[in-house]
Amino acid sequence: MAESGNTPTDVQVFLGKDELWYWRIEAKNNKIIGAAKSGEDTEDALVAQFSLLAHHLATHTAANFYRESDKPDGDWRWKIEADGDVIGKASEGYKAKSDCHANLEQLRTLIGEGYTFRVVL
Repeated sequence: MAESGNTPTDVQVFLGKDELWYWRIEAKNNKIIGAAKSGEDTEDALVAQFSLLAHHLATHTAANFYRESDKPDGDWRWKIEADGDVIGKASEGYKAKSDCHANLEQLRTLIGEGYTFRVVL
């Protein structure tokens, strides 16, 4: 976890209807900035998954930007892989590739300023 003088980013951790653990980060306007695309069996495994993503965002700048479909007007999404495994993906699609880049950079900045986990029911 990064340390700074700023208020840490609130990472909400919750148990889904499928009995798997997920995370999400919301902006002040309640829009989701980032969220887990797949769940984990335990809260500890989810925290480890998020921590790997946070470390990767802090130490790597590369991400894969792609269109959701084969259509030329499909939404843009990003994903990050480590050792062949997807460790982070855009939770929503973007019409402009630049907006997709901006979402990832906003997530990178928020996580880089520090974060805390909060279980929500």
